[in-house]
Amino acid sequence: MPIKITLPEAAKTLVLNQSHGVLSTLSTDGGFPYGSVVDYLPLSAGDVVVILSELAEHFRYLKANPKASVLIAPQLVEEDSVPQPRVTLLGEAAPLPPSDSLRAAFVDRHPEAASYIEMEHLHMVQLDVQAVRYVAGMGRTGWLDPVQYREADIDPLGADSGWLCNSLNQAGTRTLHALASAFAGIEWASQFQVVAVDRYGFDLVCVHGPRRRAVRLPFSEPVADRDQFDRAIKHLIHRASGNRAAAQ
Repeated sequence: MPIKITLPEAAKTLVLNQSHGVLSTLSTDGGFPYGSVVDYLPLSAGDVVVILSELAEHFRYLKANPKASVLIAPQLVEEDSVPQPRVTLLGEAAPLPPSDSLRAAFVDRHPEAASYIEMEHLHMVQLDVQAVRYVAGMGRTGWLDPVQYREADIDPLGADSGWLCNSLNQAGTRTLHALASAFAGIEWASQFQVVAVDRYGFDLVCVHGPRRRAVRLPFSEPVADRDQFDRAIKHLIHRASGNRAAAQ
């Protein structure tokens, strides 16, 4: 059994379960990258759709050069964001013909858009993904094959991954230390942070002063929802307690 999902699966899961990113286009004044935060609608194949005004700098720049990128980094504003997963989608962007179904999907994702999405000067623009750079934050990084990215399955825990990470982090230092000790042999760490969760297990960063190590703690079998996740965590804690008792 794999101990973690593939990079294409991880990247696509992140894109399809988030809604905000940083769109960058190339300015017409020197060709410098220009980035700003946007809401986006993910499409099933992994492309993304944004809404731009004809008056927006991005729209003007894209008319001159369709090359663009979207950075999706959910934990960007957190103090310790470097270990966290993020993905950059690169490709060419172009306006889409009017589509009631896409507008409805965008509003479903971003309810506040209902107040402006019908304005005539606004256009839905799709980034056709041609390259993907994924940083897992655990020493796993790379350029992904766009075909493999498009064909990748998304992880069943993706929609809940943030909540599940927080749930584990709130379990407390003692519990996370017991897991790190039992399954990774780490006794020295004093701080712990769960940075990613998927159906095969979770990634844990262990820290003490300047020393830092990232470890993978796998489940005994894949999980598909919150209930199975809870049972898998309880099983790991039970095993960790048994290991500690046997060592004493």
